[in-house]
Amino acid sequence: MAHLLGIDLGTTTTIVARVDESGAPEIVRDWGGEAITPSALCFETATHVVVGREARAMAEDAEHAFLEFKRDMGTGVSHPVFGQRVTPLDLSALLLRKVRTHAEAAHGPDDLAVITIPANFTNAAREATLEAARRAPRAAARAGRASRARAPRARERPRLARARGRRRRAVRLRDARRRARRRWRARSARARLR
Repeated sequence: MAHLLGIDLGTTTTIVARVDESGAPEIVRDWGGEAITPSALCFETATHVVVGREARAMAEDAEHAFLEFKRDMGTGVSHPVFGQRVTPLDLSALLLRKVRTHAEAAHGPDDLAVITIPANFTNAAREATLEAARRAPRAAARAGRASRARAPRARERPRLARARGRRRRAVRLRDARRRARRRWRARSARARLR
């Protein structure tokens, strides 16, 4: 059976899972024993990068700390770090390399890593995420779209908006009918009392 690794590179957190020998998914805990790793990086020196909870804790005091950098994927944004420029693509690649290397050290090498890409990402952001995945060890990564239930595709949005509009109109009509019935009952009750 192939050794598969799934990485959800999120804006604020990253989760790594693998398929075990029985075929069941299993969360890969990070180097601190936690199931969820914060998507945070902090450069202590030009060559030493701290990743995860420790980086998030250092973010308040450190000059070269990065949180939520995934929002800038595929844009021209870059940040100065010890005399060189780093992009969100570089930061994502560093984070992916760290979590993938840890997962392989803990459970053995994987044959394929799947990196999720949000459905609402632009093509530039999608390509930047793919490039970050390629920069992680052994460029055998494939990208899968994250849940479409959270972010419908552009061509589905007008249809969904029309459906929402119909539901809203139906609710307004139902509420108007209920109010009218209540008024009629109140008038009938008053008429009976006279």
